[in-house]
Amino acid sequence: MKNADEAHLRRIFTEMGVEDPDYYVKEADEYDEPTPMLSKVVFMRECLKTLIKANDEKWIDEHIEAYQKRTGKKDLYSLRFEPEMPELLTALLNVQEKGVDPKNIGLIVREYQRHVLASVISLIDGGYAFEEGVDSDWGMFQIDDDLMPTYGFGDMKDMIWELDPDKDA
Repeated sequence: MKNADEAHLRRIFTEMGVEDPDYYVKEADEYDEPTPMLSKVVFMRECLKTLIKANDEKWIDEHIEAYQKRTGKKDLYSLRFEPEMPELLTALLNVQEKGVDPKNIGLIVREYQRHVLASVISLIDGGYAFEEGVDSDWGMFQIDDDLMPTYGFGDMKDMIWELDPDKDA
């Protein structure tokens, strides 16, 4: 990879808040171009935005309010394609009534979210086909103009913990 590409990639990673941009620039050298590593990091950072933030004490109240607004509504378009969830609303209200510290519930939910994300990412990385005795595997690839695979997007699961901006919170 050219020095100009490395500098540009380092700047992008730094602006994204990646903790160790040099590590990912070095990893990008394996691909001879910045696009595959940049794609992996951007994809993972977007996935991590869906997690409850560490130490967020307001998330339960916010979700209760959102689910209460959905109650009795059937129009999925107006609900942003998220159906009403009476069981979840009841569970959140029960947690709130019991005075459970939202930080503790948040920690539990966040850790399960990260593990679910790791399971989904493992599908992109090729899944668990060989563990089940299947003779083939799959993966997500960048393709060239002739629709031939060029770069695999494997080994992303560890990036969940490496790129999580709240990992140390």
